[in-house]
Amino acid sequence: MKIDSITQKQLIDIKNQLNKKYDKIPLNNKKELINCYSDIITVDNILNSYYIPPTFNEELTFFDYLVTLIDKITDAEETLNNCKDYFKVLNIYYFNPGFYELYYKYQNQDYSNQDYIDMVKEFFKDKDYLNNNLKTLFKSNHFTLNFFNETYDDSCGAFYYLRKYNKYLAFIPNYQSIEKGIIMAHELTHGTSLVENKDHLLSTSKTAFREFDSLFMELLACDFFKNINENEALNRKRFLHATIINSINTVYEKKNIIAELKKLNLPLYIAVQNLSSINPLYTIDYIIDIFDTSVQNDLYYSISYLYALKLYSIYQENPKEALSILKNIIHLNSTKDCLEYFQPIEKDINFDLQAYKKSLKL
Repeated sequence: MKIDSITQKQLIDIKNQLNKKYDKIPLNNKKELINCYSDIITVDNILNSYYIPPTFNEELTFFDYLVTLIDKITDAEETLNNCKDYFKVLNIYYFNPGFYELYYKYQNQDYSNQDYIDMVKEFFKDKDYLNNNLKTLFKSNHFTLNFFNETYDDSCGAFYYLRKYNKYLAFIPNYQSIEKGIIMAHELTHGTSLVENKDHLLSTSKTAFREFDSLFMELLACDFFKNINENEALNRKRFLHATIINSINTVYEKKNIIAELKKLNLPLYIAVQNLSSINPLYTIDYIIDIFDTSVQNDLYYSISYLYALKLYSIYQENPKEALSILKNIIHLNSTKDCLEYFQPIEKDINFDLQAYKKSLKL
């Protein structure tokens, strides 16, 4: 494992090589084109580049799939609505203008990056195959752990796997607080899952469980780090829940806006102006802001969080069973549409909301 060793120049070189490869792929080889383009986008993300916004038609085509997905998970919607009813205080807490100042008030400067790495390794020790996979990851010369300076807008890290180069890249915000350890546990879980199944994060449009493992482990990490700072660990768990509520609200809001715009059957910029004049709630700035969100990510995080909560409750009674269920999810066939998995799983989605509310001390 190498820490902070990958350079911007190396990433640019990788991107240039991928671009050259992409140009040589025959247009009829769609699978190879998609895989290569996925790698290019991954590198772009690492370089803090921006996605090229899709055209309106591309947006609508993709969103038709998402709307179908949303409509299929009625149980998930009901559960999320129940969550919002139970935790209305979290919505107020999250949308308070001073939220981030409040959230990042903790400063524990007594621990180095290596201290946090050691603590996360300790957290993984009783996690069976995940612990073994973490050891494999840290021993690998293809793994790079990077720390970046945080801003108030940064509340998470990132984990990437570049298939062509067999490189694992973890990015952790350099907080001077135990949140660094909690986020590290979340991101390194992606790595342990990839060691378990290289295709785990491969399909971005077929599986809705890509954050299931990491969110489950983040909830457990919040409990683990309570020994160091209980208030801060609890605050992270509250923030996580409030963020997911925000995500599901965004998903449904974008679904509604898309439906209204499609009814108008006009060029996008004209449709936006018309909708804004018809419905004063939909100002032009608001519509643009909603369009600018990643519904795909919002949807995945929302669905993953529901199942992570369920697994979290199972873990309290039977850790071995919970880790076994997690392993099965990690090995789901990523070439299948996630809708194929919802019907048998969503029946078991109910969990004890009152107990979870109690765990948040609300």
